[in-house]
Amino acid sequence: MTEPPADKTAALEANTFFIEVSGAGLPEIDGLFVPSTAPPVVSESGTMSAIGYWNGKRAWDRADGKASRNPSLSYSNSYKCWRISRLDGHLAYHVV
Repeated sequence: MTEPPADKTAALEANTFFIEVSGAGLPEIDGLFVPSTAPPVVSESGTMSAIGYWNGKRAWDRADGKASRNPSLSYSNSYKCWRISRLDGHLAYHVV
């Protein structure tokens, strides 16, 4: 597996969007999500992440810091969908 050129992740526009989730049906899902600060790593699909991004798309962490998985709201290249995780890190929902 090779890492993408450094300039590819450096060219990403800063993720400055905040997301509020409410009425999800699981109280632990509801809340404010802020741009992810998870450190860069290579995802299962082989894509290098960047601050605020996962698999080349914007990603978010829970603002309260209670989640065991960050980013908590992100895009999966493997499943081709957006996913949000519960506090324990297990995936709660996905949107295709």
